[in-house]
Amino acid sequence: WLRIASRYHYKVIKEVFVKYRQHPHNKSKDCQSMLEAFRALIEKTYQSLPLESLYLRAHCYGRLNLFLAWRAMEKKDYRQAAYFRSQAIAHSPQLFYSQGSIRLLVAIAVVRWFGVQTFDRIRRFNRSVRSFSLLNKATL
Repeated sequence: WLRIASRYHYKVIKEVFVKYRQHPHNKSKDCQSMLEAFRALIEKTYQSLPLESLYLRAHCYGRLNLFLAWRAMEKKDYRQAAYFRSQAIAHSPQLFYSQGSIRLLVAIAVVRWFGVQTFDRIRRFNRSVRSFSLLNKATL
């Protein structure tokens, strides 16, 4: 994908074209191995990019840590989620104000103040609302 993106113009399409199945033994459930793999990918990518692109590397690390924070939330490892969020902001301070970071901060706060059960209920409710709205969009 990186080689293609370096040679051709591309656009972001905000529509789901691919879904993948998750199960307890997925490699994507192990945040630490994902961190190491993505670090290697980021470093390899930036070796071949022009020097004027290097400023983006810190933002890549920030986005990676934010992604891993959400993975940790899914695994119910809330301490690790808070750690990855702080790492995301340390790498890329502008992420502090991003929608994903603010949502994550609220999610971690709900767990700390009201407990895991309350967070799980809120998450189930949000997912059902989202799937209901997606279902309604599909029938229109």
